[in-house]
Amino acid sequence: MSSMSTASRLFTGEGGVDFIGRSRLWYWITAVLLVISIGAIGIRGFDLSIDFEGGTKMNMPAAELVVEEVEETFIDATGVTPEIVQIVGAGESRILEINSERLTTEQIDTARAAIFEEHQPLDATGTPSPDAVGDSTVSESWGSTITQRMLIAMGVFLALAFLYIAFRLEREMAAAAMIALLVDGIIIAGIYALFGLEVSPASVIGLLTVLSFSIYDTVIVFDKVRENTAGYLGSRRATYSEEANLAVNQTVMRSISTSVISALPIIALM
Repeated sequence: MSSMSTASRLFTGEGGVDFIGRSRLWYWITAVLLVISIGAIGIRGFDLSIDFEGGTKMNMPAAELVVEEVEETFIDATGVTPEIVQIVGAGESRILEINSERLTTEQIDTARAAIFEEHQPLDATGTPSPDAVGDSTVSESWGSTITQRMLIAMGVFLALAFLYIAFRLEREMAAAAMIALLVDGIIIAGIYALFGLEVSPASVIGLLTVLSFSIYDTVIVFDKVRENTAGYLGSRRATYSEEANLAVNQTVMRSISTSVISALPIIALM
């Protein structure tokens, strides 16, 4: 069967790929991804933003500023090596951000004065001004509160998803869906750990969005499996595996679309 014919059959939901027959392959791929992800999380850990760890963020219009030069000025003024110095945004809205451990008021004032004296950042009117250098400080207690609420939200989400699937379909399907959801979460977390991507509140929102699409897609597939296999014991047309495989083929294009949509928030937040 040609690749074009297979794609056509998938698109029309006629069943072009033996997904169930290749289940061992999918298990091995999943296992490898899990090992890599768990290893990355255990070895590298997460690069948490100051919203979770607490700290001080200073920012200013990037304009013609050079990251390395501003970082050097900051270190000389405060005696603190920043965790991240980066330019975010594009065009005229580019902002240079400095994330560091929590600074005292005196350190912030000294850094602001030094940065203004050395680099002359521009304010909204295009005029050099010390006020162009903004700052915000997040306490460790606030960061821990955010983390706690995130975990609570995740737990509530998983509990509600389990109850819905158990009520709408079957308890066994609900358990399988939770395992699949856990795998998705671990792999996404592993990507962040492996590539050293910063974990921020926006990242958490992206993660919850992906998990929401994941559970939605799982419900669609399971519902189609239940529909196709209803009364299969009294029929000699096909086995349970064949009917389940047909259900996967009938929903795979929807699954691909859902997966692409689910990936967009993560890609945008990287």
